This record gives sequence, structure tokens and C-alpha cells, in this order.
Amino acid sequence: MVHRLRLRPYHPPYILAYLGSKADMRPAMRYAVEKVREGGPGLEVELVEGFDDICMRCEKLEKRPSGSVWGEGYSCPTAEDPDMVRSIADENEAILKAIGLKFGDVLRARELFPLFADKLPELKSYPQCGKDFIQENYLKGMELLLRLWDREEGRWP
Repeated sequence: MVHRLRLRPYHPPYILAYLGSKADMRPAMRYAVEKVREGGPGLEVELVEGFDDICMRCEKLEKRPSGSVWGEGYSCPTAEDPDMVRSIADENEAILKAIGLKFGDVLRARELFPLFADKLPELKSYPQCGKDFIQENYLKGMELLLRLWDREEGRWP
């Protein structure tokens, strides 16, 4: 069982959105959603700048000895697109500022995910995680996750 999940700051809203929907997920996102469910409220989440646990399972990731802007030994299409790199980097920085955290911070899932809902209830100003699908399901996913955790801890919503 994974006790720590490494995530870029813009990935938690995706995880919450997929928890709140019945949409098909790519395997990399399914991995993260399952780890959040399995890890429960005590799961440690580390906020990282480069490749995270979702990226490392992405079907678009390719081995590259020279690495890329996102990390050593691998690259992906987003790393080859300077506009996308800038957009993701800016979004990650803005999200960290909004929730009052920094790269390298480690929090329990029970602390991190509600922080997103409290500090970032509206995602539309974020180009990556502000897409309609994410916004529509994000808070619903948070509600479902908290109910699941309450049941696991012996509390009922």
C-alpha cells in the first residue's frame, strides 16, 4: 500500500473531479484516485514541482536519458511545448500561493484536500484545472471523499 503520493499542485482538483464523476479515467489518473481512496485521510501527499506519481504512470511518458524540464530520465509531450510548460508552472505556483503551501510540503490527505475546497472553490481562472468538467465535479468529489473518510473513521455524515 502506498503511504505517500507525490502530486503536482494542479493534480488534486483533477483527483477530486474524478471522484465526483463517473467519467472514464486514464490509467495514470485512476492510479491516483485509487491511492487516495485506499490511503484514506492519513495518506501523505507531497507537493512536487516535476514529474509526480500521475506523470510517472502516464502512457505518454517516454524514457529519455537527457530528461526534460520536468525531471531526470524521462520526457513527455508537455515538456516539449514551452507554452504548456509555462502554463503548468504558473498554475502550480498560483495554486500554491492560494492555498498557502510550497513545493516540498507534505500533508495528510485529510488536511490537503479540504484546503483546496476551502481556498479554491472556484477553478475557472486556472487554465489547466479550471476546465468545465473539473469545476462541475470538483466540489462534489470533495463532498464524497469527506463522507467516505467519515465512515471509515466511524463518523457518519
